Amino acid sequence: MLNRIYSLLSLANLHNLFLIIALPVAFSYIFVIFPLQSNDEWGHFLRSMDVSYGNMTDFESINAKTGVPHVEGPDSVIPFVTSRAFSVDAIGTGDVPANISHLKDLRWSSTTARLTDPFAVYPPVSYIFSSIGTVIGKITNSTYSSTLYFGRLTNFFFSFLAFYFAIAIASRGKVLLFLLLALPSCLSLIASYSQDAFLLGVTALTVAFITRVESAESKRYILAASLGLMIMILIRPHYCPLLAFFLLYLYKKKVSFKKLLFIFALAIVPSVSWYLYVSPIITKKMFPGVDEIAQLNYVLHNPLDFCNIAARSFVENWRRIFIPYIGPFTILYTWAQSALGVATILLVIHNLMGLKKSDHIFMIAFLMLMSFMTVFLITLSAYISWTPVKAQLVEGLQGRYLLPALLFLSLIAINLKNDFTIKPMYTSIIIGGVTLVSVITNLSSLIAVTKYFVYR
Repeated sequence: MLNRIYSLLSLANLHNLFLIIALPVAFSYIFVIFPLQSNDEWGHFLRSMDVSYGNMTDFESINAKTGVPHVEGPDSVIPFVTSRAFSVDAIGTGDVPANISHLKDLRWSSTTARLTDPFAVYPPVSYIFSSIGTVIGKITNSTYSSTLYFGRLTNFFFSFLAFYFAIAIASRGKVLLFLLLALPSCLSLIASYSQDAFLLGVTALTVAFITRVESAESKRYILAASLGLMIMILIRPHYCPLLAFFLLYLYKKKVSFKKLLFIFALAIVPSVSWYLYVSPIITKKMFPGVDEIAQLNYVLHNPLDFCNIAARSFVENWRRIFIPYIGPFTILYTWAQSALGVATILLVIHNLMGLKKSDHIFMIAFLMLMSFMTVFLITLSAYISWTPVKAQLVEGLQGRYLLPALLFLSLIAINLKNDFTIKPMYTSIIIGGVTLVSVITNLSSLIAVTKYFVYR
């Protein structure tokens, strides 16, 4: 019996341990988080419906050059996605309607409408997982509440499988990947309707494939990692700096310049082509008080001031990785998840202390720089597109935007001699920390949903 437990705690079985610890937590998030409880889940919900109708994007508005993106959806969904009962701000204050039965009973209608949705510009590939659940809800004529949970369920199922196989496939950095993917901010994200669930699953697999690249002969893993980066950059062009690290890493592995050029084109061309095509419907001045031209001019003329705003926003986003979606035990939850994050950082520092080879130091420094550049580009984009003029912080960002860049930092392990080595005592502490966070997360969310949803 003890041998089986010891075997489960070994690096070779870390993916199975992840399954045992993380699956109940992530699965519970599907149902305990209140419907539409992120600021943009309504948009992803509608875009997933649009994809379920077979639409790639809003061709009509692109051809007409209206500048306003639309999606196709049943007209009866409008009250469901616009009601204050599902507002994340209203839920947080308890200021919500007492009766929402009329919203829970709304079903798919046979007539459709064109609905304004900024997510029409995103490629449909990122909605593959969630649209499967949407189609199930549509075929079974379910209510929109049920359809939303179907979509969350399929989004979760495929994304969690990606996490599981990423840990299993990775040849280096398993412990760090395990710690990052077990963060409640990761698990709650893949249980939502967000396209970031798909993105995070692809990122985890891409990192795992890169760890398997030993030489220019590792053709299958090079191709798989290249396709992963292509999808990442197609969904979020901000991840281009991570491609730069991958190309440099392949160059160090003696991959020919011709192949490097092909990989660069494979990763970049689809993204450039897509966003050039949908550029007529990329919304401008959609958010109150936001003027993209004025914001861009401010950045160009006041770069130091913007860097100061970006730095403070980065700190705020780092903090948001360690706060829950919803729940009354915010302080306890924040402490528990923060402790897990600090343990991860200390683990990295401990293994970096023995680093001596200048080539390895350079590659790790370059990886950190490219990860930082990714976050900087996301921050710049959010400042220009979402932030009101003269705002003191970049608005619209959430801690989840840091997660893909953090996952790539697992690749620090490919330049370490002994990978992330830990003693049995440290393993027990890590497992205990993950379990503690899981229990607190579930209890906190269940109590919150009972208070705001079940009682009504």
